[in-house]
Amino acid sequence: MTYEQAFSILGILPNANEAQIKTAYRRLAKKYHPDSGIGGNAHAYDLVHSAYDFLMKNPLPKVVQKPRKVVGNLTNNSYSYQNRREREKLEKTFEKQQTEKKEQFARKVEAFKQKEEEKKKESEYAERAAEILRMMLYDGVKQNIPENDTGGGR
Repeated sequence: MTYEQAFSILGILPNANEAQIKTAYRRLAKKYHPDSGIGGNAHAYDLVHSAYDFLMKNPLPKVVQKPRKVVGNLTNNSYSYQNRREREKLEKTFEKQQTEKKEQFARKVEAFKQKEEEKKKESEYAERAAEILRMMLYDGVKQNIPENDTGGGR
């Protein structure tokens, strides 16, 4: 698993601190835990748990950036403006990717649920067909036995 995948699964930004990671993990674990009822999904829970374990065991190294060279004086906020614009651009890109990944994940979960529903319907159909066959066989056996057969000869 990569950092990008882990952050994507937990739905948090790469600059999230440990508390934010734990909060995201607890929220998603509660949502997808197999014992949570309707929303339970073991596969999704396993993904969330593995992403959390990965981030806790492999903390993201802090990147030290060199300050940019500022032309002019700092009163016009050119230094902070450039950083803010780049940060906003990166955050928009990241949020877009997160949204796409969440939608893709939701589609996969929905496809999984549909497959499970189809399996359930097939199972119910097979059980019903077996019941009908049993009824037909029982009726067939019943019709072949004469009603006043005493078991003796004529």
